[in-house]
Amino acid sequence: MASKINPSPALITRADTILSECIKIMNDHHIGSILVVSDQGQADLVGIFTERDLLVKFSRIVEKQLWDKPIREVMTTPVATLDVSQLDQAAEFMLARNFRHVPVTLSDVSQSRQVLAGIISMRDLFKSFIKESQGKTSWLNRGAAGAVSARGQTDEKTINIFSRDQNFATFLKKMLNDFDLGKVNSLDFSKAVTLKADVLIIDLDGLEISIWTQYLKKLNQDPTVRAAVIVFDPQRQAPEVSGVLEQLGNSGKFSIFRKPIDILSFFERVHELSLADSLR
Repeated sequence: MASKINPSPALITRADTILSECIKIMNDHHIGSILVVSDQGQADLVGIFTERDLLVKFSRIVEKQLWDKPIREVMTTPVATLDVSQLDQAAEFMLARNFRHVPVTLSDVSQSRQVLAGIISMRDLFKSFIKESQGKTSWLNRGAAGAVSARGQTDEKTINIFSRDQNFATFLKKMLNDFDLGKVNSLDFSKAVTLKADVLIIDLDGLEISIWTQYLKKLNQDPTVRAAVIVFDPQRQAPEVSGVLEQLGNSGKFSIFRKPIDILSFFERVHELSLADSLR
């Protein structure tokens, strides 16, 4: 059966193209990644440069003044690719590796090599889920930018996120902002923070158990907090911890999502909470 996910055309540059030019190309075309081939311009894929690379490597780029250096010095290499025959597995493939972009290849039997067919982004996946779910879920058609008040005004929703996994947090913020689900803020549990928001998302991974149990207890006892979304990786938590979290999920106050998360279900739940009464 043919996949419902369609790769997007990929922008390609040579490995000797300077970094600043690559960033300009990405900005001009409103894309989040560019694929890198060899200096000779051959079809051999040698790297990928994404907006995440720019964010993660920004300090080194500034410190070493790499703006006018070849993209090969900051690109991600080697590049993980997905065969066109495996497109239906793209979501699992990308979430398991925290990828937001993955090149798609197809086999050229005559030359015994892989040929670049395009690129899949998280946004491409989400669009495919939207098309697939039309008529099955109603949140896509409710107007994600905010609920309309009795005065006919649109009330922007607030979404607070805590995660020590910067890649995961960046992915969530990017998707929430792209689809106008609300104003997205990051929480830092090392400082005094307010837990109240229209939607509260807490990633437990990397957070000391003594800290997150304290916050979840506080959330559970606070009558002003109606619900929160809890995300965790069962491979990083003890079995008894996973059991406790599953029990919390049955309470109705907490929505529990295991990593890798089901994208459609996750964003549907976040949107449902944003439309309901505020946590404030």
